[in-house]
Amino acid sequence: MSALTEYREAKGWSMARLAREVGMSDTSVGAFEVGTRSLSFEAAERLAQVLGVDPTALWARHATDQMRAALATVSRLTDGQSLVSLGMPRIRLALDLNRELSALPDLPPDLMEEKSLLCGQIADQLRRVEEAIRPLESAKRASLKKRLRS
Repeated sequence: MSALTEYREAKGWSMARLAREVGMSDTSVGAFEVGTRSLSFEAAERLAQVLGVDPTALWARHATDQMRAALATVSRLTDGQSLVSLGMPRIRLALDLNRELSALPDLPPDLMEEKSLLCGQIADQLRRVEEAIRPLESAKRASLKKRLRS
């Protein structure tokens, strides 16, 4: 469950009520809650204000949720081509979120620990991508040599 969902449910509000209170569409709030849309810090501030929570904590929890989801998707990819074409954008997203989290002052200890664990997962997935690229590059080189000979 996302941090936003937890905070909203703790107030006993529906998504529609939260959307109305903050002046956003139901669709936007839903996309933030399921993680299909990134939460800007400005949006986190607006949501946190009506929910009565710390905006930094809300944004940081959302970012770690997104990192976890992105890395879970990459870990399910099995063939090399998919790992490279679909996995790399998700790894990039996780790296970008990690960089943004690193810039936050006073990240709560539980999120700092989770961020460290996620960084280890990023490194593991990057190694998988590197291993997947090698045979693809070899096949490209062989194909190019074959075309050059003809």
